[in-house]
Amino acid sequence: MSNPAGLSEDSLAALHHLREKREINTVTLRYADAPGVLVPEVEGNLTHDELVQALPADEPRLVVHELAFASPDGT
Repeated sequence: MSNPAGLSEDSLAALHHLREKREINTVTLRYADAPGVLVPEVEGNLTHDELVQALPADEPRLVVHELAFASPDGT
């Protein structure tokens, strides 16, 4: 079983920015040089296509993406 990853202070701030301020819709985290620590790589407003293009093909990433959608009643 693999070891759990920790979040850097910058990662926590990026996730807080996404959740609390709602100015961005995407945070991408990558492993830092220190083993087991995730650091932010991308913070921004990305469409699904932009997000897919921003991801490397050969390296893992953790993506938090808030997907906006409308329900049948318009909410």
